[in-house]
Amino acid sequence: MIKLYDSAFSPFARKVRMTLEYKGLNYEAVDGLLKANHAALKAVNGRVEVPSLVDDGIVIVNSADIVAYLDYRYPAKRVCPDDPAARVHARAWERVADTFVDPILVNISYWKWAERLHSGGEWTNSMIHASWPSCARSASRKTPPNPCTNFPVICGRS
Repeated sequence: MIKLYDSAFSPFARKVRMTLEYKGLNYEAVDGLLKANHAALKAVNGRVEVPSLVDDGIVIVNSADIVAYLDYRYPAKRVCPDDPAARVHARAWERVADTFVDPILVNISYWKWAERLHSGGEWTNSMIHASWPSCARSASRKTPPNPCTNFPVICGRS
């Protein structure tokens, strides 16, 4: 059985859980950041990081590598496109999400948490509302924009 060392607080572990569930794969989830599970996680990943996945004795770390492994090992219900160009495009968007979008969402969640503690929050709300039209335009396109255009460093260009 597949064993996933994860954490409810990790967006990268969430990406792997979503992939496992989408593919309908049975797995055992272990909270790798729980103190009682540190030794078990360290035995498979010396850096003690989540997500880490163990499948039939193979250890895979890093959410993007885990998703790619699961797509290759369990090809039913693919997550990434089969077409090479589309796959490169999808992987570039994954890097954008992992590198830029996730930190922004984490920061927004901190702002929302702080907003409950302090009055105000108008700056946070104005940032969210200001960025929404751009997100809506991107989401409504039939072909999403190429992330390499705006984020060349992600696509190996500097």
